Amino acid sequence: MANTAAATVLDIAELSFSDLALLQSTETPAFDSRRRRVLDTVATELGRGGSGLLAIAEVPRVGALRRRLLPLSRRLALMDYPTRSQILKNHGLGSDVPLKKLDRSVSSFAKLVRHSGKLSLLELVNNTHSINHGFVCLEKIHYSDGSDESNCDDDMVNLGELVNELGLYMMELGILIAQACDIVIGGGRRRTVQKSAR
Repeated sequence: MANTAAATVLDIAELSFSDLALLQSTETPAFDSRRRRVLDTVATELGRGGSGLLAIAEVPRVGALRRRLLPLSRRLALMDYPTRSQILKNHGLGSDVPLKKLDRSVSSFAKLVRHSGKLSLLELVNNTHSINHGFVCLEKIHYSDGSDESNCDDDMVNLGELVNELGLYMMELGILIAQACDIVIGGGRRRTVQKSAR
């Protein structure tokens, strides 16, 4: 009987999206206790000796996109290869960059996405709810973000747009986390995002 490796349980630190949004607010004082806790978590987990892992919860719109994309992924997985390949090709999916290594494994759903530097998630939060005492109210956004039951056939027609939207939001999270790291490294000063960020 083959030996099996013991399972490792990872204790991943978690921040809410409102925590990241808090760091972007010019109205939040540098000595704010919640701001300090967020920065300490970023420094601990992503700094030297840290786990390198950080979970971001309560991201607006992402839950709704997940509920729409998961049923589509099942349908696509059950399709025959030629049909699935054609659908993905029609939506600009199938490769993230030109393949220079023929043996490189690339997800069938990969797509090259370029970020403009505009942080749509932050705009969504700022335009929908105000920041009160450093807390962004996201609850209503989660329940009014188009997360109602949608027609799966309609979603298949919009597959490329859904994947693109999700990809852009993931890039925005990366930018916000990078800015949090900049604040930690820069001693609490927030740097401006370069428009050319990818």
